Amino acid sequence: MRSNRVVSYGASLGCGNLELGILRDWGSVRWKKVDMRIVVQGPFLGQTSVCEPILRSLSEWFGIEEATAQYIEDVENLPTLLAWVNGKVLGFLTIRLHSEYAAEVHVVGVRPEMHRKGVGRALVARAEEVLRAKGVEYLQVKTLSPSHPDRNYARTREFYVAMGFRPLEEFRDLWGEANPCLQMVKCIASANAGSGMVPCNQEHIT
Repeated sequence: MRSNRVVSYGASLGCGNLELGILRDWGSVRWKKVDMRIVVQGPFLGQTSVCEPILRSLSEWFGIEEATAQYIEDVENLPTLLAWVNGKVLGFLTIRLHSEYAAEVHVVGVRPEMHRKGVGRALVARAEEVLRAKGVEYLQVKTLSPSHPDRNYARTREFYVAMGFRPLEEFRDLWGEANPCLQMVKCIASANAGSGMVPCNQEHIT
């Protein structure tokens, strides 16, 4: 059952919550102060039904149906964090583990109305926390290269730079010539890196 898969993975990587407390936002009509609480839970498996609507709301980033369908399939089988805002899931981040030392932000999505409100930062922070606890030292993400003029992905790159990622290499053929890929990396190693911690790999979550 799906719930068993979630429990199994949580036991392996340390399922838990990251609560960022109360953020303040101001409505644009009545200038009424609103409390917003972000809670990140997971990682979990089998989250397609929750994450697909978020991906579908981001057509400016996920406009290629074949690629979007693949991401939706991946979310079902890979560890995924969920960001709850005032009781609703409005963001997610899916992790792919490459080795005991390296992992990747495979796909991340936040509802458009929640951009620039701390949801993405909370998701990345939780991913780093989970991976660091298992001895992972490097986290990467692939996004559209600056050699492509897309303004939305320019904002995406700015976000990752602000989160501590740095450009490493451009791959012009990975996603096809029309979509040059930029690999960005971040060192997330803890002080006890290399101390013999049990490696985290895909076998742990099946």
